Amino acid sequence: LSPFDMWTAAVEPDGAGGAMIETGDNSCTIPSFTHGVGVPFRQTSMTDPIGASADRLTEGYFEVFEMVTYVPGSTVDVNARHTSAGIPKDCSQVNDSTATSGTSAPNGGLSGGATLINVLTGDAFTEDATALIQFTTAATYSNTGVNTPDFVSAVPSNAAAVDGTGRIIQGAFGSPELASTAALQRTAVINEFVLDKSTASGTDWVLTFPTKHNLVTAKTVIPPFQNVLTKAGSCDDIGINLYNREEGPPGATPGSDFSPLPPGQSGPALCWESNVLTFSNSNVLGSGNKYNIATTESAGWMNLTFANPGAINVASATTGFDQSTGAVFTPSTTFAGLPTIGFAVQTFVNGTLTDTSGKLIQSSYGGNFGHRYIGPQP
Repeated sequence: LSPFDMWTAAVEPDGAGGAMIETGDNSCTIPSFTHGVGVPFRQTSMTDPIGASADRLTEGYFEVFEMVTYVPGSTVDVNARHTSAGIPKDCSQVNDSTATSGTSAPNGGLSGGATLINVLTGDAFTEDATALIQFTTAATYSNTGVNTPDFVSAVPSNAAAVDGTGRIIQGAFGSPELASTAALQRTAVINEFVLDKSTASGTDWVLTFPTKHNLVTAKTVIPPFQNVLTKAGSCDDIGINLYNREEGPPGATPGSDFSPLPPGQSGPALCWESNVLTFSNSNVLGSGNKYNIATTESAGWMNLTFANPGAINVASATTGFDQSTGAVFTPSTTFAGLPTIGFAVQTFVNGTLTDTSGKLIQSSYGGNFGHRYIGPQP
């Protein structure tokens, strides 16, 4: 990207059961896109026990990493900049070869967002990206044939988080992926649900564990995650506390109505890197890989906790800062919780509105709500 530029793209069905990415943006990319021509997602990296399947490409999440910035006058700097016509000077000069020269460390400042669009209902859900500040101090360009950078690219392996009491905890970790995990750790996720029958309301939650693929394989698992990867996933125990809007529990004992239970689990668990939770089979997002939480209540909120996460050991002594008192202290050298980001989406359908001629008006509304979190427990 040239200074002050934006880049946009769309992920769409590829017509073969999978997904593709397409852009009409003028910004230079490596490799380049042809406007209006989608590039199908590939299945070549699907070597895990689940196996390759085009359907796996239709649900997931994005990771964006800043690799380098370019010094003024470098080949990339000169040719990626937009002219007065709104197009870069010469994108043919921006390639894997030229991109390795004239580099300096990332300086941050990137932001992003996504919109999920349901064409049939007219709903659109927007979500801001979660950004990690000071992810790396190293300038490392990776060409397009390499699956890096990743969360293993954090330099140095330090992280800071706000714990469940609001204190800032900082430490050095044994690996970059553990530092990335600690920065995103939560012990609980809190949000609302609405299932009002008169407006045909529905609610789904999305919970993503970004560094799970760095810490879990078919043979090994590194805390805070609990289990290796199998065809049924890699399951992590959760606790569910449901409440209606008047402080009461909605029917069943919290946690007993989570269905279907993952294979081999005696209680609720989340088994994938990106998970969709529906309430009373609402399935707002149309996920084919979801967990359902049954409830008889029309609205309320839920406190989802991670029941048995392992703890991350800090490689060196941690430093704590209490924001309420200004005191600096030395906390525990372990961090408990799972690295979590996500949001909730809600839909409302009003089937009673008509125009002046009595014709029914399509009245479907959607909105999204960011999760609230309780931080890691040192």
